[in-house]
Amino acid sequence: MIAFDYRDYGPDGEPRVVHIDQKADYRITVPAPDVVSLVQALRPDSDYDDDRARRKELDEMTLGLVTCS
Repeated sequence: MIAFDYRDYGPDGEPRVVHIDQKADYRITVPAPDVVSLVQALRPDSDYDDDRARRKELDEMTLGLVTCS
């Protein structure tokens, strides 16, 4: 779960952005010190086109494999 953490600064402060991992005993990590940093770190989908093309190529190669028993 991603949430805003106001614990250190109160309701009028700038919250941290935290990730709470419910499957890991509610472990909290901080992906961004504030909302502005989080937004500035976002990248458009087009930045990942090369990765998507590589994955498609690998998928096509994998589909071409035939297993014989």
